[in-house]
Amino acid sequence: MQTRIPAVAVAGVLLSCGGMARTVSFKTIYSFNGADGSEPAANLIRDAAGNFYGTAYAGGSGNNGAVFKLDSTGHETVLYNFTGGADGGTPRAGLVLDSSGNLYGTTELGGDLSNFEVCPAGCGVVFKLDPAGTETVLYTFQGGADGAEPFAGVIRDSAGNLYGTTFSGGFSGSEDCSPGGCGVVFQVDTAGAETVLYTFHDGLEGAGPMSPLVADAAGNLYGDTPEGASSFGSVFRLDTAGNFTILHAFTGGKDGGGPSALTRDAAGNIYGATDIGGTANFGVVFELSPTGSETVLHNFTGGTGGYYSFTGVILDSAGHLYGSTFKGGAHNGGVIFRLSPAGKYLAYSLPRRSGGANTNLLLVGRQVYGTCSAAGAHRDGYVFKALF
Repeated sequence: MQTRIPAVAVAGVLLSCGGMARTVSFKTIYSFNGADGSEPAANLIRDAAGNFYGTAYAGGSGNNGAVFKLDSTGHETVLYNFTGGADGGTPRAGLVLDSSGNLYGTTELGGDLSNFEVCPAGCGVVFKLDPAGTETVLYTFQGGADGAEPFAGVIRDSAGNLYGTTFSGGFSGSEDCSPGGCGVVFQVDTAGAETVLYTFHDGLEGAGPMSPLVADAAGNLYGDTPEGASSFGSVFRLDTAGNFTILHAFTGGKDGGGPSALTRDAAGNIYGATDIGGTANFGVVFELSPTGSETVLHNFTGGTGGYYSFTGVILDSAGHLYGSTFKGGAHNGGVIFRLSPAGKYLAYSLPRRSGGANTNLLLVGRQVYGTCSAAGAHRDGYVFKALF
C-alpha cells in the first residue's frame, strides 16, 4: 500500500526562557489515515538512501499496528501489518536496521495466545522483517522468567545479538510490581535463543523498564526504569559480567523522577529527561557523570516552555540536547526543544492535540525528525521535521 499526502510547512516561533524568539521551519511530512497505521508512538530510523522506517502502535489492516517506510519524497509504504496473533501486535517501540536492510523490533502484545491467565493478548515477540516484508519471529515471550511486554525496542551488537528489556515478567509474587514481575534485561542471539541477563526482583533496583538500552564500546548496558528504587525510578548499568549497579535513584524532588530514554556521550556521561520533579514538579533534563553524579541542566516550568517529558533526549556533535514534552506549549500539544551546552533553552510549540512528540527524536544535521501519535490530517498521527 502506498500513499502520498502533501507536506504542510508552517513558520513557527521558538520561545526561549529568556524571552527571546526566533523562527523555526516545521513541516508535516506525512499524516497517517488509520489503514496505513495509526498512533505512531516511537522513534524513526533512517538508511543511507534517506528512507525512514518506523512503527505505528495501532491501525493497519488488522488494527494491530504496522511497520512502515517513508521515502525522501513523502511516499509511505506499509511493510508489514501485524495480526495480533503469533506474529505479534501493537509495536510500541522503534526499529534497528542491519547492513543487509533487515529490520528488528518488538511488539508489546501478540505471540503465544494460549497462556491466557498470564497474558490475555500475548506477552509479545522479538521480530525480524526482511527487505521483502517477510516477518520472522525470533523469540516469543511466555510471561514467566523470560519476561513479558517488551515496551522498548532492541539494540544490536556487531555479532547480531539483540538486547532489550521487558516491562513485566521475570519474577512472580512481588507486591511491588505487576503480578507477573518487575521485568528483565534480555539477550536474543542470532539463533533466536533468549538469555535473561538480569531480573528486576522487587522494585528496589527499579521496575518496569520501558526505554531502549544504551551500550558502550565494552558492551556494558545502560538503561532506566520509570519507577521503583526510591519509587521515582533509576538509571542503571549492567556490565558484561552481569553485575548490576544503580547509577542514580531519583527522589522525585529537585533531581527529577520518572526518567525516560537515555543518551550517552563519548566521555561516558549520560543524559535524559524526567516527567516529574524539579523546581516546579514538571520534570527536568539531567546529566549523570560516569560515576552517577547528577547535574540538573534544565527545569521544566510549564506553560509555553512545555512539561512532562516522556521521551528522553538526543545529543548533537556541538553538545546541544534535543527532546520533547507531552504537554505545554502555545497549544498545549507539547513542544520540541533544544538545550545548548550553556543552558539556553528553546521550545517550539506543536499543534494542538498532537499527543506530544514521541520517543527519541532523530537528528539529521540541524533537522529534527519525529512522530506525533495524535492529530494530523486524519487524527491518526503524523511524521514531522523541524529545522532549528
